[in-house]
Amino acid sequence: MAGKNTLLEIGALIVPVRLEKVSVKQDVKLDRATARGNKIKRIEVDAVTGEALLDGDEKRGVFENPKEGTGFREVPQEALDAITEQTILDTFEIEDFVAVKDLPTERFTDTYFLAPQTGVNPKPLKLLYEALRRTKKAGVFKLTLTTRQYLAALYAKDGALIVNLMHFASDFAKVSRASEVLDSVAVEPKQVALAVELIDAMTSDGEVIDSFEDDLIPLKQDLVDKALAGKTLVKPKKGEKAPEPVTSDLEAQLRASYEAVQQRKKEKVIA
Repeated sequence: MAGKNTLLEIGALIVPVRLEKVSVKQDVKLDRATARGNKIKRIEVDAVTGEALLDGDEKRGVFENPKEGTGFREVPQEALDAITEQTILDTFEIEDFVAVKDLPTERFTDTYFLAPQTGVNPKPLKLLYEALRRTKKAGVFKLTLTTRQYLAALYAKDGALIVNLMHFASDFAKVSRASEVLDSVAVEPKQVALAVELIDAMTSDGEVIDSFEDDLIPLKQDLVDKALAGKTLVKPKKGEKAPEPVTSDLEAQLRASYEAVQQRKKEKVIA
C-alpha cells in the first residue's frame, strides 16, 4: 500500500490520503556476473526433477512436511483471491489515541508519512495535524502492506503527519526474556553514579542526531572506484590483542572513560 491512495477514518471523519515511504536506504550497488562476465539469470526449478519452471507451472498451498517437501495440499486460486480480499485492510481506521510520549519507540520499524491525494482538499489533514500537535497524541491503527498486517501510530512532527510501523507486542517476546536476565544482576549504587556521570558528560543537544551521516557509502564507492581503476586495496590489519571484557574493574573503566571524554572536550576548545 506504500505510495498508494487510501482512506483515513476517525469516527465519522473520512479523509482521502496517500501513504508514502519517508526514504529508501541507499548503498553502493555491485552487480553479479558469471566467470565469463555474463549476467546471471535466476531460474526456479523443480526440487525433485530439476526441470525449470514454465509459465503457469506453479501451485500455491501447504506442505504437510515442509522440510521433506512432501504431502502437498493445493489451495485453489479462487480461494487465494478470496483470502487476499478478506485479509487486506484498505482503510486506516483509528479507534484509539495515546500520548506520543507513551509510544513504544523500541518497537518502531519503518517510517512513512501521510499526504493528501492529488486533487483533494488538504484542509482535513491540516486540521488533523494541528489537533495532534496541540494534544501531543498519536492515533493507533492497523494496516496491511502487501500481505502482512502491521500496527501503526500516526502523529504530528515537524509539519508532517508521520506514520511509524510497529511490532505487535506478541512479536516482541524476546525482550521480556532478555529483561529477566538483567533483573537477576545486581549493580552497586556507586557504579551507577559513575555511569550516570559519564552519560551526562557525553550528552549533547538533540540536534546532534541530524549531524550523523552514512559515511560508509562514499567510502565504499571510493574503494570500488579505486579497484576498478586497477589500484591495489590492502586489508586493514586487525588488532593482535582482543579488547578486555568489561568485567574486571568497572569503576576504573568508567573513570577512565569519563577522563577521556573531558580531555576530548578540552582539545576541542583549544582547537
